[in-house]
Amino acid sequence: MDSYDDSSQMRTPHHLPLGAVLCGKYRIDGVLGEGGFGITYTGWDVALDIRVAVKEYYPTGFVTREAPQRTVTAFTGDKGEFFRKGRERFMREARTLAKFNSLPGIVSARDFFEENGTAYLVMEFIDGQTFKSYLAAMDGKLPPQQVFEMLRPVMLALQQVHSAGVIHRDVSPDNIMITNDGYMKLLDFGAAQEYADGERSRTVMVKQGYAPFEQYHTHGSQGPWTDVYALCATMYRAITGEIPPESTERMYEDTLRAPLAMGIALPADQEQALMRGLALRAEERTQEVGALLEVLKPRIDPVVIDEPEVEKPKEVKPPKPVKEKKPFVWPLPKKLTAIIAGVLVVVLAVGIGMPIAVKNRKPEIVVKILQGETRNLQFGDYLWRVLDLQDGEALLLTEDIVEQRSYNSISTDVTWETCTLRTYLNDEFYRNFSAQEQSMILEIQNVNADNPWYGTSGGNDTKDKVFLLSIEEVVKYFGDSGQLKNRIEYFIDDQYNDARAAEYNGKTAWWWLRSPGDTTDYAAGVIGDGYVYVSGGRVRAGGGVRPALWLNL
Repeated sequence: MDSYDDSSQMRTPHHLPLGAVLCGKYRIDGVLGEGGFGITYTGWDVALDIRVAVKEYYPTGFVTREAPQRTVTAFTGDKGEFFRKGRERFMREARTLAKFNSLPGIVSARDFFEENGTAYLVMEFIDGQTFKSYLAAMDGKLPPQQVFEMLRPVMLALQQVHSAGVIHRDVSPDNIMITNDGYMKLLDFGAAQEYADGERSRTVMVKQGYAPFEQYHTHGSQGPWTDVYALCATMYRAITGEIPPESTERMYEDTLRAPLAMGIALPADQEQALMRGLALRAEERTQEVGALLEVLKPRIDPVVIDEPEVEKPKEVKPPKPVKEKKPFVWPLPKKLTAIIAGVLVVVLAVGIGMPIAVKNRKPEIVVKILQGETRNLQFGDYLWRVLDLQDGEALLLTEDIVEQRSYNSISTDVTWETCTLRTYLNDEFYRNFSAQEQSMILEIQNVNADNPWYGTSGGNDTKDKVFLLSIEEVVKYFGDSGQLKNRIEYFIDDQYNDARAAEYNGKTAWWWLRSPGDTTDYAAGVIGDGYVYVSGGRVRAGGGVRPALWLNL
């Protein structure tokens, strides 16, 4: 029987003690790793005399355990309820994993049970290293065709998993093992979920750079396309040496670079397939792994990046003789001459004090608002909607995003009072209106509240002629579901999403709010699908601008 060396292991109070035996036959010999939802140990099956891996459900922040105790104690209240539901999901993971024991691309489950107040999953022990470690040893990246060849067993395994109605939700280089025999195996189905369960709320579990946008909120529409994003992100990391920018950051400013633009030799159709798998919007993304398998077949023929064509020297022709141009005089038709004469008469009449009858007409936008119209109202160069009417004054917001700008020109601590976007709106943007239009725009006092969830300072109140809406104003004018006061997740995601969504150049896009984000170098916004992103995006990112103003009627 194999033995363990107690002195060689780091002792952490909340870990199981070395030498502990579970289910009467699995001895704990060491710790392989620990994540937010569990601890994985190296173990020994004393009955079969083989090494195993033992995963313990231990969600950090929801339970506690102090040596020499082995029993896990859940916190009370909502955290305790989270732990109990999570333990049920953990056992479902074990059953899910057991369904796929025959697939070579997935680590096999050997046993699962409940003990010590929590749950355990016993899996085959894999001698090897993670794909993440392998990439690090290979200077960070590999040739694309080698990556496609290596990950093909994982893609085939995921295709089978999806056909059974299950998604993994945590595909990444550190959850893929390369055995000493060179086989690739997908690990850790701890985040796995049956996706045929309608709109049931899901636990938010993300890995930055590998999780698509829909995975950041509990009611996001998740399916095989969710794993497609993570799989393509894993391949992108292996091919380029760079982890893709976080999907929430890409919603604000998409800085993802295509491999060919980075000088990486890759056929155009394979690059397109990879980038389509990384599409931010789920409906624009490749929907099934099978479509990736078809295009991302390893190709033996070497691929080279096309050299730019050298422009041929153009034939130089002698210059044509320049003809002398005569000054051009616009001919004045008789009708136009008569009009000019009439204008001169009016001017002269005014000059000598003759009475002229001029009808005092209200601007067209005022007439329409007083008639009850509230949408697609022309004012200046843009179409506006009415959000509020008070004592002969109207709050207007542009129907859609009018341009894209940074909230602030540099990444630094900033408030609405000090940001460069406020300066632009109240200066250059405001000066685009005519003198008459400017006379109708009111300067108002804006209250700049702190972030309602994170407490980030909103800074001083400001006097503005043109401004952005705040988080509170968006909720007030587009609909209040109660989520602002009763926070559920990172966003306000409710039945008013469609009302808040806006377009830029015909496509839905996100737009800035003047409220601060979760830190002083972030500002809040409304994501393309209409979620109010209370934690916000970096102020230096390029975002949508929907100006607001109060109009004197």
